[in-house]
Amino acid sequence: MILGERFVQIKRTAAYISEMIKDVIWPPSCFICNKYCKRFICDKCYNKCKFYVYGSSISTEYGYCLPVCPSCVKVYSVGYYDDKYRDAVCRFKFDGELWIGDAIAQLMHDMAIRADIYNNIQLITYVPVSDKRLKERGFDQSRYVAEHLAKKTGLLCIPLLKRVHQGKT
Repeated sequence: MILGERFVQIKRTAAYISEMIKDVIWPPSCFICNKYCKRFICDKCYNKCKFYVYGSSISTEYGYCLPVCPSCVKVYSVGYYDDKYRDAVCRFKFDGELWIGDAIAQLMHDMAIRADIYNNIQLITYVPVSDKRLKERGFDQSRYVAEHLAKKTGLLCIPLLKRVHQGKT
C-alpha cells in the first residue's frame, strides 16, 4: 500500500472514531423536539415543516414598492414560528447552540431542493441583527445561517439589508 493511501485510510478511521465518541458524549438529537435521532431533525418534525413562500415589498429610500413590483423578491421560510420551533431558535440565538444554526441551514437547503427553487435563486441574504444585539450575543444568527446555507449551495451570501431599528425579540 502506498504511503498516501495508508494516510487517507488512517485519517478516515480517526474521523469515524471521533464521530462515534462525539455521538456517545453528545447523542444526536432533533433540534426542534430534542428527541434522539440520527439526523439533525426527526422524521415527525421534518414532516411538519413546510416551505412557505411570501411575496415581499422592499423598503427603498423613496418609500415602499408595491408587492407586484418586478424588483420585489420572494421570501422563503421553512417553518412556522410555533412553540417548539421558537424554543429551538431561542436556544440558537440566546444560548449560543450553534449546531441548531447548522441544522436550520440544512433544513433550508433540503426544503429548497425539495421545492426545486435553486434555479431561481441568484444569491442569499439575511436581515442583520442590530449593533446592540450583536454586542449582547456575540454573533449575528441570521448571518450565521445564511453563510452556512450559501456554503451548501455554492451561492454568494451578500449583506444587502441594513437594520435601521431594533424590533422586539
